[in-house]
Amino acid sequence: MDIHLYNESPFKTIISFHKLIESFEEIALSNVDYRANYAKAILKQIEPIPELRTGIENFDIIKNNEAVIKYLLADLFPTALTNNEIKAVTIPFQNLSFNYTERFKKILSNAGSEFDMEIRDFDDHQFYINNCCLILSSYYKQHIDFNKPFFYDIPDEECVKTLSHFV
Repeated sequence: MDIHLYNESPFKTIISFHKLIESFEEIALSNVDYRANYAKAILKQIEPIPELRTGIENFDIIKNNEAVIKYLLADLFPTALTNNEIKAVTIPFQNLSFNYTERFKKILSNAGSEFDMEIRDFDDHQFYINNCCLILSSYYKQHIDFNKPFFYDIPDEECVKTLSHFV
């Protein structure tokens, strides 16, 4: 699966886990139970990666620290539910996702190695216009109806098998 980043944007895209880190800091201070020890262990692991708190602009930092980020997100992605839920982390205003549940990984695997997860009928120009409309709406309080549902066409295993017969 290719990663398609939108380079032309009125936004500077930064992802941070500071809210989760602050939550772990509170839990670590409680010294009440095993959760405090777990929180301290997580905080120790993320300490050498300040970008997790200050903000990440380079996707390589996410790729190089997937295991630590997975631990950081464990409360939001419970292991017991990984085979039932279809979840991933997405970066706002980019076509980028990571930390997939096992069920979502299976769906993407069944879609085939040639599959690129992109929003249906949505190109760079539409992305830029959508972001500008968001600025006009939020900052300048102009009512612009730019919200439309986004759809991803993900082929299932049967569709991939059928397509492979035609190749």
